[in-house]
Amino acid sequence: MVCSATMLIIYTIITLLLSGQIKATDYTAIQKIAQSTSPTTITSSIVLGSRADGSELRSPIRIVHSGNPGPVLSIFGAIHGDEITGTEIIRRISSNPSFSITTGTVYLIPVVNLPGFYQNLRYLPDRRDLNRTFPGSSNGSQAARLAYALIQFLKISKTTVVVDLHSAATLRHNLPQIRATYSDGELTEKLAQSFGTSVILNSSSVIDGSLRAYCKKSGIAYLLYEGGEASRIDETSVHVGVMGVYSVLDALGMKPPDPDIKSIQKEIFYSRKSFWVRATDSGILNSAKTSGDLVSEGETLGQITDLLGVKIGDITSPQTGIIIGHVTNPILNAGDPIFHIAQPAK
Repeated sequence: MVCSATMLIIYTIITLLLSGQIKATDYTAIQKIAQSTSPTTITSSIVLGSRADGSELRSPIRIVHSGNPGPVLSIFGAIHGDEITGTEIIRRISSNPSFSITTGTVYLIPVVNLPGFYQNLRYLPDRRDLNRTFPGSSNGSQAARLAYALIQFLKISKTTVVVDLHSAATLRHNLPQIRATYSDGELTEKLAQSFGTSVILNSSSVIDGSLRAYCKKSGIAYLLYEGGEASRIDETSVHVGVMGVYSVLDALGMKPPDPDIKSIQKEIFYSRKSFWVRATDSGILNSAKTSGDLVSEGETLGQITDLLGVKIGDITSPQTGIIIGHVTNPILNAGDPIFHIAQPAK
């Protein structure tokens, strides 16, 4: 039973947050809400940087707290500003009036890289890649400061699981897929398999400066979801992502299993390694394959022609696997990546 004094404190914090009288940088206030023993859903904002005019960069945040202890799940969209698949996934979950949990806390942040999002750019205005800058610093570049702010949020919120939502880069398309490192622990493996994608890329190598590398070092279970393309809302990728998040909540025991939530794919293609097939010549690509297609070693993936349609050469797969990404721009220079292929795990 919560005493009246405690309830008054919680009520006061909620009231001040809703009225904007508590600064979004006061993560402690947000944390106290998540520690309450009453179910609470709050819409607020957190400061992740500043603009040239001195105004704060505030990202909206939805906090869904069950009133009970349990896992703390943080879901992030648009760490790359033009990858709005994740933003749309979070938007649909957040706007679902029936969305609720019975244990733990969920934090939904639809846009992390606000400057890139506003300008429809992958990077920040300083041309740095936010996902190569973690854990950042409080007095570094704009990217470093934004990365640092997000890490402080992870620490103060005591996040135990991160779902990081991405899409392909500009002029590329990705098949919905999960990238994870099973060696991080049984929980990561369990959540990766529960997500429901047709492909799981289990790779032990991570990129220095990425959020994934920080979570690995910090003992936070981490899933990277890829689907669709930059600056586009691909319905299939969004649907798989939404259902995947709900499935992760089920797997974490944060809500009762929902019989209506079913994996998009029953069979999973497991891979430990992927590679890009590149253009051998410059010209125009006529694709014979697309993302999701299984290919065999030596199989023709497409052909390159000149501007008058004269065939220059064939593009073939050097190994057996599944196409998990492809370019959408047919104009090629020699050496350009064309098809991203995941090899079957041995």
